[in-house]
Amino acid sequence: MSAGRNPPYGADINYAINNLPDGDAKLEIVSAAGDVIRTLEATTRSGINRVWWNLRHEDPPRAQLRVAPPGKPFVTLEDGWRPLRTWDLDLVGGQRGPRAVPGKYIVRLSIGDQTYEQALTVLKDPYSTGTVDDIRTQVATALQMRDEMTEVVEMIDDIEWLRKQLEDLQAKYEDREDAEQVVEAAKALGLKAIDVESNLFDVHLTGAREDAFRTPMKLYGRMNALASDVGANGADFVPTTQQVEVHRQFQGQLAEYRQLYLTLMNSDRPEFLRLLRELGFPDVISALPVSNEDVVTQP
Repeated sequence: MSAGRNPPYGADINYAINNLPDGDAKLEIVSAAGDVIRTLEATTRSGINRVWWNLRHEDPPRAQLRVAPPGKPFVTLEDGWRPLRTWDLDLVGGQRGPRAVPGKYIVRLSIGDQTYEQALTVLKDPYSTGTVDDIRTQVATALQMRDEMTEVVEMIDDIEWLRKQLEDLQAKYEDREDAEQVVEAAKALGLKAIDVESNLFDVHLTGAREDAFRTPMKLYGRMNALASDVGANGADFVPTTQQVEVHRQFQGQLAEYRQLYLTLMNSDRPEFLRLLRELGFPDVISALPVSNEDVVTQP
């Protein structure tokens, strides 16, 4: 038996290398406005090299969970983390970057200290009845959603690191009589962290598909579903009135949860660190980079 195989979807980018270069290679897709919308892994083999661009912007990042769900110590970590799995068929499209708007782009190849550029044109589907302006509006909305999901993932990652460090601290000092106050304060801060994080995703998810039916979807999963509707299943048309309204509601929730996150990181966490110093314990909770106009400061 023999079977053919279709090429990957998108644009094939080909380049030849005569001699092995010094340094790594980087392949960037640059918009007409000069913005880098995608960075691709490039090879540096001698001879012909081929890289495929699937005509999409960068994907949103995926959260990495550092602790087991509350009350479920049987959930294991691999290499110190586990993926956040939100099981549902309508979420997958929201976890991919939006497709590029038809138009002119530049492929920029950097190898060592040398840079090469080549024009690339993304064509509109001739069978689509949506206009390029419709697609541009759709993609702009999808990119905004992607950036908001990225912010949610970054908050989850930060809280996961905080919870991990608090759990390690409790394990280290739980048998020391002089550390009872520290352990209790660590437990209390950990519960606050869980309360904040529970707004972003279901912290009881174990990775099993059945978890998706036990508790309601939280903000991260709902954002994924909406982004999937707009960017992956919305054809070449502008977002609907209903999608715009739901997006606005999600933005309001994100603003509320952002403040809870900032209070946790910039008020509750420093208060715990002061307690450690007052009791003569080292600062084992690392300072996480938090920057925002609305940062809650402590004197």
